[in-house]
Amino acid sequence: MVTGTIGFAAARDENARAAGLIKLKEYDHTLQETITGIAKTEGREKITNIGDLREFIFVNLDEMDTSLTTSIQVAEQYHKRAEAMQADHDALLKVLVPWIKAAKEQFIGSTKALFEQEHEISVLRGKVLRSSILNISFLQSLLEMQMAADFLNSLYGQVKTTRDRTLLDVLRKNFLSIQDRLLRSYELLPSVPERESLHQALERFLAHGRDADGLFVLQDDALFHLQTQDDLLFNNKMLAEDMVREAQGMVEEARVTITEQIATTLAEVEWNQILLAIMACGGAIGVLLVAFLYGDRRLARRMRLLAASTSSIAQGSLDTAIDASGHDEITDIAQALVVFRDNARAHETLRAEQRDREL
Repeated sequence: MVTGTIGFAAARDENARAAGLIKLKEYDHTLQETITGIAKTEGREKITNIGDLREFIFVNLDEMDTSLTTSIQVAEQYHKRAEAMQADHDALLKVLVPWIKAAKEQFIGSTKALFEQEHEISVLRGKVLRSSILNISFLQSLLEMQMAADFLNSLYGQVKTTRDRTLLDVLRKNFLSIQDRLLRSYELLPSVPERESLHQALERFLAHGRDADGLFVLQDDALFHLQTQDDLLFNNKMLAEDMVREAQGMVEEARVTITEQIATTLAEVEWNQILLAIMACGGAIGVLLVAFLYGDRRLARRMRLLAASTSSIAQGSLDTAIDASGHDEITDIAQALVVFRDNARAHETLRAEQRDREL
């Protein structure tokens, strides 16, 4: 959960974060299984803290889900607005560039006409100067508008890549400055038919920066939701780490409890083993004595074999074979010895498992 949360926080793209959120929710299945298992073994009161932490985490995840949905919608709106802005920039240039070209041609043509009409240098100089002032001022206003429009188009492009709201405010101030330059240059243009079409194109282009649903507002919304997600992710990371510590504490507590239970069980098994050995050996010796005193040789031989098996098992040889065939009392003793040998094997297996866990 902690690793998934960190990966989620590292994703800066809205779609990547949406995929990360789905992955985080998948971790909950494993988490719920763990909590259920702990509840069965340790009791419901043991999982109260973990359950509460999980609830807090998924409350935050639901809030992030809502924020992500809004972020994706804002990103889609921004994409559409950016496409419209680029189209309006191209439309502005389609009006402006031919006008600039015509102004250049007019300036060159009027200058040539003056040179052709007037041959007196002093008079020609004055006419050219007056004509140049008017034409150059007009051409300069058009060129200033083209340059400012290109600057503004570049500034619009920077808005999308901005990940800092302070920097976004700086770009907004730059937009207002460029907007003023464009409008001042427009006001200097003469009242000609092209002026109205240029005004309409200019207003559409500027609207992408100053509208209530313009690029700056949309990007500011996106940054707000991004910051909200970062804050929620930080809280979730802390909650996930607390949950891990709770789980580790419970596991350690359970391990200590199990170790103590195993030690107690082993002590009881060892004492029972001693009692069984005493009983088995005593019974075997007693029966052997009776056999020697009252039995025949075949019975005595079986009793000697049984006594040898008992002695071998008591010395730790748990693979000793025991003849438990027959239907008399010696067979019953042999079967009891088989049970004792098997119990001793189980005891040794339990001790080996405990040593492995301690390693």
